[in-house]
Amino acid sequence: MKMGNYARITVLMICYKQELLIKRALDSILCQRQYGLKEIIISDDCSPDNTWGVIQQYKERYPEFINAHRNDWNLGIYPNLEKANSFVKDTDFIIHCSGDDAIEDGYLKAVQDVIKDNNINSQEDSVTLYGDFKIVVPSGKEIIFKQTLYKKGYSSTDLLIKGLLKNRSSLVTYALFKRYKPLDLTNIGRGEFSQEIQQHILERQRFYVPAIGNIYYANIGVSRTMLSRDCLRERIDETQWELDTFPMNADCRNLLLSRIMEYKYSQDKRSVFFFKYWYYYCMSKPGFHPREVLRMIYYMLFKKR
Repeated sequence: MKMGNYARITVLMICYKQELLIKRALDSILCQRQYGLKEIIISDDCSPDNTWGVIQQYKERYPEFINAHRNDWNLGIYPNLEKANSFVKDTDFIIHCSGDDAIEDGYLKAVQDVIKDNNINSQEDSVTLYGDFKIVVPSGKEIIFKQTLYKKGYSSTDLLIKGLLKNRSSLVTYALFKRYKPLDLTNIGRGEFSQEIQQHILERQRFYVPAIGNIYYANIGVSRTMLSRDCLRERIDETQWELDTFPMNADCRNLLLSRIMEYKYSQDKRSVFFFKYWYYYCMSKPGFHPREVLRMIYYMLFKKR
C-alpha cells in the first residue's frame, strides 16, 4: 500500500540525552513528510534530561507522524535499537536516523524517484537503497562519503568489512527487514556488526540514490574509547567472532586478522604481533605475494634506517 503516489517510509530513531539535538533531527525529517513519510518511531533510552519532554512536544504537533516510546530503564544502544525494530509494522521502506544526526533536505524525494524508476516491490523484494552521506566535524568542515563503489561489481559485504560502504543513508524494503535475526548483544561491537552486516547478507538487489541522505555530526554522540585494555580485549573477541560467523573472501579475512594483531600489539609490544599485522595487512591487498610482504617488512625495518 502506498501513500498517494509514494512508497511509505518509516524512520527509526533511537536517542539518549539529546534534548538539544533531537529537534534538528526531527525537523530534518518532518520537513520532507510530503514524500511518503509514514511515521518516525522513536525509542528514548530513559534519558535523564528533557529529551522525552521535547519528543512529547513533537508528538502533540505531529500526532500522525510521531510514534514515541520510552524505556523504563537504560538498555544501551543496541538493545534499544532492537526494541525500536520491534515497533515496525506495515510499511514499505525503513531508514535509521539517530537523535543527534539529521537527514538532508530533498533525500526522501530522491529516494522516491529511485523506487519509482526501478519499480521496487517493497513487500516481496529484499532490496537496499544506498545514498551518499555527509560528515560534519566540530570545525564545521563537511566531508562527503560517496557510496558508488558497489556498482562496480564488488560484494557489498566485503566493502562493508573494508569500510568502503556504510549503512548510513541506506533504506531497506519491508521484505528484507522482516528477515532480520535478533542482534548479538554480547557486547556493543557484536551488536553493531550484527546490525550492519545482516542488511548486506540478506539483500538480493541494491540501488544507488544519487543524493546525500544522512548527516552525521562527528564527536557529539555516545562513543567508546579504544584505549583501555578491556576495550581492546573486547575488540579482539568481536573481530574473531566476525571471522568465525560471517562469510567473506580471503582479502577480508586477512584484513580482520591484521586488526586482531593490531589490537594485540597495542596491549603487548612483542615483535611477533608487529610482523603478523603487516603480513596480514599486505595479504589483504589483492595481488600481494607473501615474498613481497616479507620484502616490504625487511625494507621498513632495515633499509629505511
